[in-house]
Amino acid sequence: MAMMNIVAYDVQNNNNRAKIAARLQAHGNRIQRSVFLITIERSELDTLIEQIEQFMDHNHDSLIVIRQCQTCWSHAQLKGQIDDDPDELCWTVM
Repeated sequence: MAMMNIVAYDVQNNNNRAKIAARLQAHGNRIQRSVFLITIERSELDTLIEQIEQFMDHNHDSLIVIRQCQTCWSHAQLKGQIDDDPDELCWTVM
């Protein structure tokens, strides 16, 4: 079952940060510069995290993934220009 995930990262290298952002944007919506909302199956999320880790320096960079069940997500307060529509078309990186 696909679940909503909040994915945030802090990556120093500009090229690696761009590659991570592209992969995340292919799966969801950017809500802040380094924060994405992604609705994805657990197995796909695990694969995505493995791909992202290839572009991280674990001595300097960080990644956090917070899985949200539907009940928890229904209590989220979204203000301003945040769009959490998981059905919105997204860019795909080939």
